[in-house]
Amino acid sequence: MWKLDREKAAARCDEIENRYFPGHLWPAEVYQKVLAEKNRPGLRVAHLGSGHDRVGIRSILGDARVVGFDLDRPALKRGTPGKCVLANLEAMPTQSNSFDLLVNEFVFEHFEHPEPIVAECARLLRPGGELVFLTINKNSIPGRVAAWTPLAFHRWINRRRPMPPDEADIFPTFYRVNTYRRISRLMQRYGLEEVEFRFLEASFPYVEFSPFLYRLGCLFNLFLLRHASLRGLRTALLGIYRKP
Repeated sequence: MWKLDREKAAARCDEIENRYFPGHLWPAEVYQKVLAEKNRPGLRVAHLGSGHDRVGIRSILGDARVVGFDLDRPALKRGTPGKCVLANLEAMPTQSNSFDLLVNEFVFEHFEHPEPIVAECARLLRPGGELVFLTINKNSIPGRVAAWTPLAFHRWINRRRPMPPDEADIFPTFYRVNTYRRISRLMQRYGLEEVEFRFLEASFPYVEFSPFLYRLGCLFNLFLLRHASLRGLRTALLGIYRKP
């Protein structure tokens, strides 16, 4: 009965979302579109924190040469076919100036020590190469809740979702480089120039068990999208930075 109720709640939330956001591109879709536009034969790409590639980076960058890096061995074992390297992102076993493009999605919030990782990104990029990332905005409501609550709470609320993720894929979060100001300062420190930065609005998947709460979340999202002055409170951050 609980499973059926969760499925009904999820279906109702889908109806609410489609009503309020017809044709809207959510952060992961915007990110996928950006990467698809950069795809070309022979492009050398490092997918940082690749795990088992839930976003489908390898299919989006089908013409490129993609190497996945991750410290989580079980996640790499469940990954899609292709070259994957078990590595700490603070010291990747790769020569300098090796990649044209570095990509990562929803990884920045898990960096306990972001400085050495950004330094590694700058080292690995070829001149003219770009770092493209998608992450949670700490100044958003989901970001604040996630930053202020323990890992046990994240696992508990994820178990309530209609399609809960594997708990092995829920990692500690630190949010030490998840605002525009912190990101821009850190990138500048390691010589990476801003190409583009977007504040994107996401849905509220963590409350899909309650259509009432989901509707409130959608109304709040609409409010943020209609007032550009409040873009700093949107849920996701997409950045593109280039090595000169």
